[in-house]
Amino acid sequence: MTAKPRNATLRTYVDPFLDMKRNLVYLGTFLGVFGFGLVNIFSSYDLGAGGYAHLAAYFAPAILLAGFVYYPLLYMGFSTADGLKWRFFLFALQLAAIAAYLIAPPIPFWRGLAAGIVLAPFWTSHHIAMVQNTTTANRGFEVALSMFVNLLSGVATALIAAHYLKEASPIIAVSIALIAMMAGTGCLLLASRCVRQNMAHAFVKECKDVMHDNPYMARRIISQSLFEAASFTIAALMFQVGISPTIMATILIARLAVMAFLSPLVGKIAHNHRQHGYALALFFIGLSWVVLALMPSNPFVFFAFMILYAIGMAFADSALVSGLYEMQSYASMLWSEFYLSVGRSAGFLLFVPLMFVNVTLYLLALAALAGALYVFNRRWQKRWAEAGAM
Repeated sequence: MTAKPRNATLRTYVDPFLDMKRNLVYLGTFLGVFGFGLVNIFSSYDLGAGGYAHLAAYFAPAILLAGFVYYPLLYMGFSTADGLKWRFFLFALQLAAIAAYLIAPPIPFWRGLAAGIVLAPFWTSHHIAMVQNTTTANRGFEVALSMFVNLLSGVATALIAAHYLKEASPIIAVSIALIAMMAGTGCLLLASRCVRQNMAHAFVKECKDVMHDNPYMARRIISQSLFEAASFTIAALMFQVGISPTIMATILIARLAVMAFLSPLVGKIAHNHRQHGYALALFFIGLSWVVLALMPSNPFVFFAFMILYAIGMAFADSALVSGLYEMQSYASMLWSEFYLSVGRSAGFLLFVPLMFVNVTLYLLALAALAGALYVFNRRWQKRWAEAGAM
């Protein structure tokens, strides 16, 4: 007799916790994303008052150097030199970057430079830990839970941010954030095994093969990451339309409650219907920007936007990263970060400036982008599947 399939809710909220190392991964993810989000909220909300030039001066080194320099070097280190000495170096690098961030002059470029070095060890360690600790039988649901942990961490981030932005004491919150990120990196390193996948020349060859063999994965990742520049600057958008930090925290708490019910569905689609996830994602992302364009300063409309956008990005990210983790290749993770950086940079250059010209135009341009990508996705989807990129 065939066993009845496990309920999606159990596979999302119970089964992933049955492994102790994976529990450590989720704890590290919570702490690191909390720190990551808090640093970005303070940077985005604070610099948003200075206009696009200040935002660009901060995010350019944080995004460009991280994606094109820091991540490639760190993934190569994990692949070719992974051991206790390597991990000690990674931890020491992050500690030095934290010190640099705290003592850096209040100039956006220098803060962004230090922030990129702080973030890179956490995110590379996170993806390595997820590659090693997600399972073939339940990967989509384990990834969905990781994304729910991200949202839970986002609520904690918003509560701290709302308090310290109101009290005008950002240095305290930033210090908390950086320490949490370092603790998160430590948890992730403890949860993952030391595994040298390649010698340096073999890793370089694998990177070339990944780039050559997966052209449609590149299109998918770049097109998806165009929206991530908008994600990074949502706090700046809130500043532009007059949403206070307290209301922002309330909106994120309400979003968490809604997503708690929807995460099992996200996991089911990521696990069983990955090839359709991106189309669904584009529909919800485009709809979210249209809804917000109607009345961007209304808190209830902003809440509806955050829900729709969270659903869209959850579908997109869970389908993508579960496929990447399935490859069990550090080279694939390296190139995904490279392609993400290309898309984030393009989104930041092409769309974010519109926010400071006309908010409605900015939102409608993002909605039009989602619609255009939805059309192109229908043409690409079969080719992606044939290339094994989905």
